[in-house]
Amino acid sequence: MKLILSLLLLLFSLELTAQNLRIISVIEPPANYLTPWGEPDGFVTDIIRAMQKSLNDNTRIEFIPEARALKIAREKANILLFSFSRTPKREDLFHWIGKVQRKKWHVIALRQHRLKITSLEQLKALPSIGVVRGDVREEWLAEQGFSNTSAVASHEQNIKRLLNNRVTAIFYEIQGLMHLTANLKLDRQLFESVYIANQSDVYLLMSKAGTSPALLRKWQQAFRHLGQSGKLKAISLKWQQRLRRKH
Repeated sequence: MKLILSLLLLLFSLELTAQNLRIISVIEPPANYLTPWGEPDGFVTDIIRAMQKSLNDNTRIEFIPEARALKIAREKANILLFSFSRTPKREDLFHWIGKVQRKKWHVIALRQHRLKITSLEQLKALPSIGVVRGDVREEWLAEQGFSNTSAVASHEQNIKRLLNNRVTAIFYEIQGLMHLTANLKLDRQLFESVYIANQSDVYLLMSKAGTSPALLRKWQQAFRHLGQSGKLKAISLKWQQRLRRKH
């Protein structure tokens, strides 16, 4: 009898381990970021929290660099990532749960330099383009044959490098630029978008290797329910109004 109980406890323990979830994102406001007092915030963060509420899940949201987050999700089970761009190269590596936004990829420069860009070839001729290490935009530029990119750990670092003329332009998006310039108390009129190079659809996704099918289904159903109930639209409208007031 004791042996049977021990085996049952072992099986139960293994099941709990298999279900152990990590929720990981990157600092990319206004979709996902940390407030000055260290609390997760953002449009997509609110979507995750709404799903957690429906699932009675209290997993802590972690923020780590993008390259590391993707490596963990490729190698570990039961990893939920947000917000990450869906690309052909990543397509078969993850389970894609749901689209949360579309973002345009802007080339941003200092307005005073009056930079004019109309093609990728002109971009390739720039002295340097600031990107974030592991970001989908860095990956895409490499695929297009760019050799003039300069990578750092965050978009905030890139904005500071741009101001200090350490890079000629940065590859980013407008809403994020507005958020960070406000936080850094910078005049956003110092910057301008000089070219839109591409765009991407941004998703919630889950790791494949060893991930529990039951756990995956739970999150897929939670995302579907969020859309069907109108809560997804409500979160979107709330953030549109919030960003309009702020900027």
